[in-house]
Amino acid sequence: MIKKLALILSLTFILVCCQTASIKKQLVELGAIPSEHTSEYLNVYKKYTLTQKIYEEFETKCIISVTSFTKEFVNAYLKERMDFLKETDFLVLQDREKQINEKNIKFFVSFYTPNPEFTDLEKANSIWQVYIERQDKTRLLPLAIRKNTEPYPVINHFFPSLDPWSTPYILIFQRYKDDNLNLKDGEEFKLVFKSVIGTTYFNLKNI
Repeated sequence: MIKKLALILSLTFILVCCQTASIKKQLVELGAIPSEHTSEYLNVYKKYTLTQKIYEEFETKCIISVTSFTKEFVNAYLKERMDFLKETDFLVLQDREKQINEKNIKFFVSFYTPNPEFTDLEKANSIWQVYIERQDKTRLLPLAIRKNTEPYPVINHFFPSLDPWSTPYILIFQRYKDDNLNLKDGEEFKLVFKSVIGTTYFNLKNI
């Protein structure tokens, strides 16, 4: 039974990968995404992307990858997308990302749990608590948590940590509240993911 299940999962994974590769090829031919990453973008992406795992008795319960939208990353991200959008679409994206970066703290999250019921960050009754913990132990709650709804091959190109089994999310926290800074420039903090199946966090800096 276990061998049959493993075979089914393997075949499913191969099928998904083949479909994804076919869609990606079409998007490349249409000029929607590059055929390869630039080394400059990949270096910046890796600099601001971290991964944590939650285990229970050697079994993986959750895999979370977080990319911080720092000023350096936003500039590299926009540069990577610039040649593959219409000028008007690119200007809208550029204006939106720079406005978000000025007023908020943004993260891309690749989120995987074996149980789909636990992949529910965006729901009001989610089993997960997601928050920023400052060094004085005060917490900042997200302004928004939403799924990224772009086609998988597009998201995967710009965020290679995402795989077909993971769910892509965008997290946004307010940089300012009542004209006061929530986080000072250069301030270190933890981005925490906490639930009944476990807790993990990322040590980050507001840059």
